[in-house]
Amino acid sequence: AFHEQLRLHFYPKIFTAAPVTSENWTKQVPQICSITSPVKIAESIYLALFILVIALAGFWRFNNYKN
Repeated sequence: AFHEQLRLHFYPKIFTAAPVTSENWTKQVPQICSITSPVKIAESIYLALFILVIALAGFWRFNNYKN
């Protein structure tokens, strides 16, 4: 919605070559995004364990391949 509002405001001015000095830049207020969904620790731990198991299996196969 934020980008849509900016697009609808600035596109007509861009494509009609309106002078930059005619824009009231004090009306353009920066907006900050806030993350509403927290990080799920359990999912991160499962992913880390999965990667660890795959790495250990690869390490084990590599060591057994040399023998």
